[in-house]
Amino acid sequence: MPLPHGCTFVGQPLWGSIGYTLPALLGPMLAAPDRRHILLIGDGSFQLTAQELSTVLRQGFTPVIILVNNDGYTVERCILGADASYNNIATWRYDRLVEAFAPQNLAITAKADTEDTLAAALDTARSNRDPLVFIEAVMERLDAPESLVKLGKAFATADYHHAPVS
Repeated sequence: MPLPHGCTFVGQPLWGSIGYTLPALLGPMLAAPDRRHILLIGDGSFQLTAQELSTVLRQGFTPVIILVNNDGYTVERCILGADASYNNIATWRYDRLVEAFAPQNLAITAKADTEDTLAAALDTARSNRDPLVFIEAVMERLDAPESLVKLGKAFATADYHHAPVS
């Protein structure tokens, strides 16, 4: 991923640490509070550690959080169980959660379900550096990068029933 000069990327590969990124965002924000931090997180991952949003707001941090709402564990859907109920999650009103954690209007929320509304939400984030900006980007349930779809198919063909146990 090409990044502008001076940018740092912190990430997790695949789904090995689901729920990692929201709490992990705290470290870079504490280390470099003068920089703008951007988090891209899935809805399933967010639901595991949503309470850390309260900590982010309490500390007065102002990241841009882009929540990809694709209605569940899409990574798992790509591997085993596109229609399996265990990949479903509860439907949340994410904007209301932000309001509950930030009753003093310390945050701006936006919901994007088209390219135009996403562009507008990102423009809002660009022009508002003081409050936290929380963008819910709504996507289709099985919308996933081609590389993830291919990886999922490769994992799905593995014989899990005869894998060695260690």
